[in-house]
Amino acid sequence: PFAVKDVALTAIFLRSCQLIKELFREDITKYQELTTWAKQAEVGISNCWSEKIGGYLNLDLRSELNDNKIYQSSINQFIPLIAGIASNEQLSRILEVLTNKEMFWSNQLIPTTPINDKNFELKRYWRGPVWPVSNLLIIEGLRNYLDNEKAQNTFQEILNKSILMIEQNGFHEYFNPL
Repeated sequence: PFAVKDVALTAIFLRSCQLIKELFREDITKYQELTTWAKQAEVGISNCWSEKIGGYLNLDLRSELNDNKIYQSSINQFIPLIAGIASNEQLSRILEVLTNKEMFWSNQLIPTTPINDKNFELKRYWRGPVWPVSNLLIIEGLRNYLDNEKAQNTFQEILNKSILMIEQNGFHEYFNPL
């Protein structure tokens, strides 16, 4: 059995706390609780940053190593953009990897695994295909950084590719990224 801290789910939880706490401005106890949860999630995600990979990595919670990051590039490494916590330097590195045509920047959308990765498999669920829902999370994440020209251009291009892909192929669970 394995135990993994998933940065994508943690980022979605963090974003949920950020949004929901605003509904509880009048209930100071709930507001403070949600603020505390958000801060804890933000620290947890921040500790998952990898300059080498250019994104946030999942953690192996059973590892006895000091560095328990799982060094496997995947679409998950970009999902924390949704929480808006990346520094300008981190955003720059994320965009460098995200728009790399040998890795993630495909003719369609962002695949689940880099195209040049030895683990890439076109017909294995989370080993290669493009998932519109995951790409939507990246689009929503990039909204947090529209003041950055490269982020704005990347946001617009992924959005346009998403619309075109669905118009041409219909809406499906996943698509071929090649």
